[in-house]
Amino acid sequence: MINLLKNIILNLIQLIEKIEYRDLVLDQDDVAKKILNSLDTEDVFISTDTGWERVSQIHSTQPYDVWEVRLQNGMYIEGADRHILFDSQWNQVWIRDLRVGDQIITKDGPISVTSIIRHNASVSMFDVTVDSPNHRYWSNGILSHNTICSSIFIAWYSLFNFDKNSLVLSNKGATTREIIDKGKTILEHLPFFLKPGVLKWDVFNSKFDNGCRIIGQTTTKKAAIGFTIHLLFMDEFAHIPQNFMETFYENVYPTVSASSNSKVIITSTPNGFNKFYDIYSAAESGLSEYTPFRVDWWDVPGRDEKWMRQEVANLGSEEAFNRQYGNQFIASSSLLLGADSLKKLTTNQVEFVHREMPEFDEDSVKYDGLVWDPSFDLEECQEDSNYWVFSVDIAEGAGGDYSIVNIFKIEIMDEKDWEKVTSPGSFIDFYRIRQIGRFRSNEHTIEEFAKSVYILAYDVFYSENVKMIIEWNMFGGELIKRLETVFPQRNNFDEESVVKFKHRIDARTKQFGLKVKKDNKPIFCQNFKKYITQNKIIIKDKQTVYEASTFGKMPNGSYAGQLGHDDLIMTCINSSEFFFTLDFSDFAEEIHDVAEQSIQDKIDAILEQDAKGGNLNYDIYDLV
Repeated sequence: MINLLKNIILNLIQLIEKIEYRDLVLDQDDVAKKILNSLDTEDVFISTDTGWERVSQIHSTQPYDVWEVRLQNGMYIEGADRHILFDSQWNQVWIRDLRVGDQIITKDGPISVTSIIRHNASVSMFDVTVDSPNHRYWSNGILSHNTICSSIFIAWYSLFNFDKNSLVLSNKGATTREIIDKGKTILEHLPFFLKPGVLKWDVFNSKFDNGCRIIGQTTTKKAAIGFTIHLLFMDEFAHIPQNFMETFYENVYPTVSASSNSKVIITSTPNGFNKFYDIYSAAESGLSEYTPFRVDWWDVPGRDEKWMRQEVANLGSEEAFNRQYGNQFIASSSLLLGADSLKKLTTNQVEFVHREMPEFDEDSVKYDGLVWDPSFDLEECQEDSNYWVFSVDIAEGAGGDYSIVNIFKIEIMDEKDWEKVTSPGSFIDFYRIRQIGRFRSNEHTIEEFAKSVYILAYDVFYSENVKMIIEWNMFGGELIKRLETVFPQRNNFDEESVVKFKHRIDARTKQFGLKVKKDNKPIFCQNFKKYITQNKIIIKDKQTVYEASTFGKMPNGSYAGQLGHDDLIMTCINSSEFFFTLDFSDFAEEIHDVAEQSIQDKIDAILEQDAKGGNLNYDIYDLV
């Protein structure tokens, strides 16, 4: 009965509108005739996936066929054929392109489509302009959209310039058509005094009376040859066929480089170590004029660990998930850290800040590369109840690799993380290291770097409670020699502050420094991975987190950063070996002895319970 009444009402509305619009020439395929009337609003808000957002305009459209989409959870939406929804991967999709079984985003997460009905009636509909960066909003609990950023920029560029050519290239003609169509739709919806005069309005070629053009092509070897391009937008660049990617880029780039104010935008998901990798890597290293920018899956509203696990299950493996969503040039199976760990690090990362420090100013030592966790109180450095470990790596200081001091505080783990400690053998297993500062420079000489390390360890911090892990490379021994001789009038360097390790598997004695070799580096990396998962190592610095997200096993079998430098993350990996030393156990014992009695009692209870289960197996050792 309800459906019957609904159809009767729709047909009555259709009849009335036919009479009302009898003098208008309407065409459902002509987006220029979509909007018939618009109403400006001030105090109207709409619910979105980012909260309540302001609606600046409400539009009434020409009559469109009514499409009805029903979902597995009972939700439904009715709209025009080109009404945009979001699929389970947050891609935009028109209602008319949906199929039964597809999943679309709702307030309950991705839900499967159970039916799609195209009604016979055609009626006017309403549209809204949402004043938010993503332009999304909830329609009956289902996420809808009304524009895309790249098309907005192309439309703006064509509107506020003269005699400029914009070229849109994609690996698929359908994608090119969609980007251009969106830009044209945006232009159509502008106020009349902003709209340019249209001289040509084809699918892949539009020209306006200000001399600007929007041209669309698919990526071929000879794309853009013969054009002078001022704005070049290349979509899914990494998926251009390998057999002509280099030739394509060599041909298309000169079309824009000739103009002093030309712009190039390249977007893509990674696809191995191809030309897109070369371009992005050069941008990351500051070697080109491109500005690198990335959006990870966890940056998209609605995508959390629950969503990730569901997608892993849907795709069949975490490797498949990372191929689609991971923003990684190397295979996901080769990345050191998994998706859960990367999401955790990225969520908790902060921009470390520089602070004025008189200890460096007094000796005129440059320290602009020294930054701190903004929540860290520098007064803690001199308190004799706090304990620290510096992970140090030194480079030659000629503008290449960075010399690093990564500063960690030794402290008890958060109680919520205790359950992640498997088979604990001692209270020491419940202690962690947390990054609170770092020094990074590729300009300091060995002498200058030694002064910086000395000032940190002996002037800024309470030196008795500082241990240093120095990577024993070609400069490690030289650094210790310099530490012994810098500031000769007040030098208090004690070699006991440098942690000792075995340099060979068959060595009987320990020596200064940690020697990272081909055979032990993979073990160090796996230990670090475990401790990140357990929250025994806490990393918060944004630059360090970035290096962690690009670090993994390279095609040659070695572990390294796939983009740019990896000096920061390697000092973090080296710091994981501190857990196997007597120095760490001594520091942890000092902290534990003055810990609250309630904390000690809880840990003792866990150890006692674990011992009853026969899992007590603890030893301090050095990993070789």
